[in-house]
Amino acid sequence: MILVFSFHSDSSTSDVIDWLLSMEEEVYRINNISNLQILLREIKGIDLFGQSDFKNVHSIWYRRRPTNIKSEIDKNLQGSNDVNKFFQSEQDGLYTSLCNLLSNKKWLNNYDNSRPNKILQLQIANKVGLNVPDSKLIVDKGTLLSFAENKHKIIIKPIQDVVTIQDGNIPYIQYTKVLSMPEIKKLPISFFPCLVQEFIEKNLEIRTFFIEDKLYSMAICSSYDKQTSIDFRKYNKKYPNRNIPYKLPQQIEEKIILLMKELKLNSGSLDLILSGNGEYYFLEVNPVGQFGMVSGPCNYNLEKLIAQSLVNK
Repeated sequence: MILVFSFHSDSSTSDVIDWLLSMEEEVYRINNISNLQILLREIKGIDLFGQSDFKNVHSIWYRRRPTNIKSEIDKNLQGSNDVNKFFQSEQDGLYTSLCNLLSNKKWLNNYDNSRPNKILQLQIANKVGLNVPDSKLIVDKGTLLSFAENKHKIIIKPIQDVVTIQDGNIPYIQYTKVLSMPEIKKLPISFFPCLVQEFIEKNLEIRTFFIEDKLYSMAICSSYDKQTSIDFRKYNKKYPNRNIPYKLPQQIEEKIILLMKELKLNSGSLDLILSGNGEYYFLEVNPVGQFGMVSGPCNYNLEKLIAQSLVNK
């Protein structure tokens, strides 16, 4: 059996499972705690100190974090979410325990390393010899002004994850944005710590999917469109960016392999850029990032490759 951790709306998970089923593999998908309850009922619970109850499981794909759901008790309470906080904590504890119980199995990524710290990523990338933009954690306007004056352009990024903020029916998405001097001067004297980077003028954006020391890259020709020149995620649906298969230089691929080993990741989606002067810069890696956007345009058929990796013991 192959266990898959994900959530119900992730279509890439479904595509990989379709390949696994075509290979006549038994697959169990865990989208939320209800799915896990059914599995535990079928195997009649887990003996924490006895023989493994998962002897038929030979590999696990941690595609996405399963969705937390509210308890029925909390739904009946008014004006209090303390029970729900406890229920969320119990779910997190259960997922962590389950991953520990299955630690001797083959994993494609894991619960523990699904959110590697962005600051740590930049430090390790620099350590293995990859170019990274000049970066600084800043908490006051004076330091920010000084940093900006020494750079051509600067950007601000989340320290950890990009999060869509929902206000009623309106979603607010965090895009990469160049900070102008007038904007900086309007800021308060001090503010919450933020990650500020030198903006690298790009020739191409590159999305690379990494799986077990193999790399599959795609170049995104976003710099030629004003709408996408700073951040390709500001999609121009009328005139989409051209996406083409791309081969990174061997020395860059070797450094990426070293980076992934340091981060203890055997799969993930990496963002890089090729600068105007021909230098490659590492931006970040997301173990649970999108890969369908690379698979389809480049005909890499990554969904089948992932399935084959899970089947191989």
